[in-house]
Amino acid sequence: AGTNPFLDPADTNNNPPRYLSIHCGQRAPVNFVKVKAHIAEGLTYEQLEARCQDRRGHLASILSEEEQALAVEACTESDVCYIGLKWRPDDPADSLGPGSWSWEDGSPYDSGAGPSDQPDGYYHNFETGEPDGAPTATCVAIWDGVWRDSQCPSGHRNFKLDGRYTAGICKIITTTTTTTTTTTTPLPYLQIGDDRRRCDSTDDGIQVERIEDCQAEAMSKGHAFFSFSIVGGVAPTLALCATSESCENPETGTRLPWAIYQGGLNIAITSTTTTTVPIPPELRRTTAIMSRPCEVYGLPSIACKAVERASALMPEDHVEHLSMEEEFCIPWMLANATGYRSIIFVGPQWQKCLSAVYTALPETRFTTVDFCQPPELQAENVVCGS
Repeated sequence: AGTNPFLDPADTNNNPPRYLSIHCGQRAPVNFVKVKAHIAEGLTYEQLEARCQDRRGHLASILSEEEQALAVEACTESDVCYIGLKWRPDDPADSLGPGSWSWEDGSPYDSGAGPSDQPDGYYHNFETGEPDGAPTATCVAIWDGVWRDSQCPSGHRNFKLDGRYTAGICKIITTTTTTTTTTTTPLPYLQIGDDRRRCDSTDDGIQVERIEDCQAEAMSKGHAFFSFSIVGGVAPTLALCATSESCENPETGTRLPWAIYQGGLNIAITSTTTTTVPIPPELRRTTAIMSRPCEVYGLPSIACKAVERASALMPEDHVEHLSMEEEFCIPWMLANATGYRSIIFVGPQWQKCLSAVYTALPETRFTTVDFCQPPELQAENVVCGS
């Protein structure tokens, strides 16, 4: 009574909780993220672990060749990166006395391995002759792709190992399920074609005061098109509205300034959610740059080159280039934009798309390049660029 049946009965003093390894089904997705001190500070081993916990993880346990490859990729060649394996003596005053190696996240490890022993029956990537059991080498770091027991970081801002700056590798596991939902969203009404056009030359319409009244009339009838014309006069403005199911042969060159608008029809948007634990902000995709295809001369090619250069200079950030034709922008945004912190629209052809989606996506920041028009100018999540 009062005991945890999954707790490792061989647990010893000063070890973090260790649990029996029980895996049912597919393992959860794993992310490896590097954390390091800013230029004016230093971090101890415990502070590196705290930063990993802030990201809902721990200093990394590495349990397979696949995870080793991911950890090395996150570390980069210029740094020495601490992982979550540490020698923990039973008596803190006797660093090489009885104790054991253990992972910060409680993953299983050879509890019988001494301070200079490689584990028996558990994955490791220790260099030959490591760990060497040096009295001060109670931490483990990735060093040129292999593990070495090393002095734990002191917290001094100039702390280095073999002339290299140090960092930590966090392991974040995201528990997932897959849920697919389909929702219907009415497309906004947008003007099609030029002015002085209407769908039905025989329908002179009804009198309304605002274009919103005409749109509501079309939606109430389930019509995909409406024609709207300002006739003139003083407030309330005299305007005419005609709605129709189709608009195959519109009248052109009308006497009144009619304009045709299309929309209203419901579109099915299918979204798949695979994460039951929210993705930490540090792992959320950062920026998408939206332009026409890269091979188009002008602004699109500039946007593509900007993404290539940003990815080369800042490989730890996520900058993604998106290219599509304008008519696919609205449904794509409604289905996918929440996965991005910010989206940059390059070129005025995206004005209609932005106008249709920005209020529905308040958590995504939008920046415009080469256009800036109301009402987006007043929106908190829209920034007018150059």
